[in-house]
This record gives sequence, C-alpha cells and structure tokens, in this order.
Amino acid sequence: MAGVTDRVASTQLDTPMATPTPEQAAISGLYVALFNRAPDADGFAFWLSALENGASLSAVAQSMMGAPETVALYPAGQTNAQFVTSYYTSVFGRAPDPEGLAFWSAALAAQGGADNVAARASLTMQIGAIASTPLTSKPDGMSDAAYAQTVADRGRFINKTEFGVVFAAELKSNDLALAKSSAALVTADPASLTVANSAASGTPVPAPNPGVAEPAPEPVLVITAADLPVDITGKFAAYAYRSAAVDATGMNAAQLSAVAAASGKIAANGITGSFSLSNTQTAQEIAALLGTKTAIAATVSGHVR
Repeated sequence: MAGVTDRVASTQLDTPMATPTPEQAAISGLYVALFNRAPDADGFAFWLSALENGASLSAVAQSMMGAPETVALYPAGQTNAQFVTSYYTSVFGRAPDPEGLAFWSAALAAQGGADNVAARASLTMQIGAIASTPLTSKPDGMSDAAYAQTVADRGRFINKTEFGVVFAAELKSNDLALAKSSAALVTADPASLTVANSAASGTPVPAPNPGVAEPAPEPVLVITAADLPVDITGKFAAYAYRSAAVDATGMNAAQLSAVAAASGKIAANGITGSFSLSNTQTAQEIAALLGTKTAIAATVSGHVR
C-alpha cells in the first residue's frame, strides 16, 4: 500500500447504525481480507464468541486461513509477492504499487514466508490495522498521487468493514451469495454504502429526481464567414434555441448585420474572431451586439483597417 504508515479518514454509513465494537470491526475486517465478502450472521457470531471466550484475533485469523473461501483467494504454494498481490487485488481492487509490494513481501518473508499460516495471518492483520486507521492529513514527503491512493484504499477497506457489520449484526443475513454481491458494491465513496445496504436489504435506492427526465442538451448552431447573409438569416430563423456560436473572422458588414438581428439566439460570449467594418451605421449595431455577446465590451471603428 502506498504510504504504509499513513492514515485515512473514516466514512460512515448513511443509514443510522450503532458504532461497531473493536471486536466486530476486527472480525468483519478479516472477512473482507480473507473471504472478500461481508460476514454471514452465524459465522460472525461464532467468531465473536470465540474472542469473548479468550481466543486471540491471531488464532481466529489462522483458523480462517484454512477455510475454502480463503484458499480460493490465496492458493497454496504462493510466493510472498503472489500472496501480497492477491491481497491487494481482493481487498483494494488493484495491483500493488512497487513500493507496497516490496515492503509487504519483505515483511511476510521476515515472519516466516507465504508457506507459514501464522505469517500470512499476521500480515493480514498488520495491513488491516493500517487500512482501518483514520488519516487526518498528508504526511510530509508523500506525493499527492500516493496520498490519493492510500485514501482510496483505506476508505474502501473501512467502508467494506462497516458494511460487513451491518450485514451480519443488523440485517442478520446468512445469504453467502448476497454477502459477496452486496459487498462488491462498496467502494471508497461513502455513497456506495447506501447502495450496498439497499441491495442487501432489498430496499430500492430512490432516484435523485423521481419521474423527472434530464433535459437534453441544446443543439449548437455554428455560424462562420462561409455563410452568406441570407443563409445566416435563414439558419437563425429555423433555430429555436439560445446556444448559437459565431466565428466573426472575415465577416463583412452585411453578414454581421444578419448576426446582430438574431442576437437573442446567440449564447453569452458566443461571438469570437476578429473583423473590420466600413459602414458606420452597421458598426453601431455590431458594437451593441458584441457588448452583450462577447466577454469584453467592443468598439468598432468606421474606417477600413
């Protein structure tokens, strides 16, 4: 993980829920890391009971390492780098960055390597502890890109952990397929928690504007010096919107007069380009037009330039 010693801000589920206990969060985090899903209610209760009866979190993690779901994600015979890569792919939804891959591969090797169940369980808990710790500011020396990535990674882990507690402790579901499909909807975006919770509970997410269709964008009419005055007049007459754009470069007085006559259909700041005028009366019309349809007020000389 980029910035392995950094912290990420926690997000909260929009749906009201009790704050997870440290034990609930720890068990849910192991389900996220090892099963890539929310915990089922029965399994969640079983492992919580084990902790309450004196089992260590390390012992729970080692026991979960032997489950078929874990073995499917982390097959036997993986190298240290392959185990770390599988973790990143499953938990963070991406390949590990070179720094993170090297750091955690070395950490796994130092604890006994990927062939050692205790070492794999220990590394899983170490990464999870960092990924679930809030970050209040960007650490010195960390690039903006690395900071954004660690915020996204940890936000995703925190959100998935919180959703797991809701799924098991509040919805009390034992539907394993639903535990996986609904958890897959959770991302670093806090709004994804509402979507996942709705999917898990069968409650539809209300549309932002029920029954109201988004308006189609207005077509833009483009006028250039290639359009004769009669063509400009005809095109504007057939145009029913207020989004026209005019490139006045090379236009003569007659063309500009035709543009001025349809100024109400031209977008604000919709006239660009440069031109010269020789007709003083037309120049007055165009000066008034440009004063409302370009970004700056315009003055037009009555002399040819």
